[in-house]
Amino acid sequence: MADNHEDTSISIQLDEATELSFRVVVDAPSPCKPSYRLVCEARDGMSIVLQGSPSSDGFVSVVVPALKGIMSEGASRAKLEVIVDDKFFVPLELDMRFVQPVTVKAEVVSHGRASSVPVAVKSKKPVVASLVSSKGKRTLSELFDGKKK
Repeated sequence: MADNHEDTSISIQLDEATELSFRVVVDAPSPCKPSYRLVCEARDGMSIVLQGSPSSDGFVSVVVPALKGIMSEGASRAKLEVIVDDKFFVPLELDMRFVQPVTVKAEVVSHGRASSVPVAVKSKKPVVASLVSSKGKRTLSELFDGKKK
């Protein structure tokens, strides 16, 4: 295991997948095909191992899937492991903080039925209204009284 490693800290949302990228340089005397993995240690003693995928530009990508229901909210230790031939290296250790997503909820709260307030309108001028139908023109009072003009 390598003695030189860098410490860092990141936050991961529990309800969504997160892609992490690491720049990894492997200096070997002969060509080799290293393998990469990110190990997340849970507080209950269980660990989650996620495979890393190298790219041609020297980066290693690790996709951390949504871990809601698997990991609990809080801090966790993680380490990037690099295996070259029969040698094991830990060039990076991190503090991962798993966080719940921000949610917003609203509800309607009724404080009983609103009381109705009677409203009366007084007019100084008489209001005359009429209704035109196929039966002829009638005033509102004729409609309600059943009389025809």
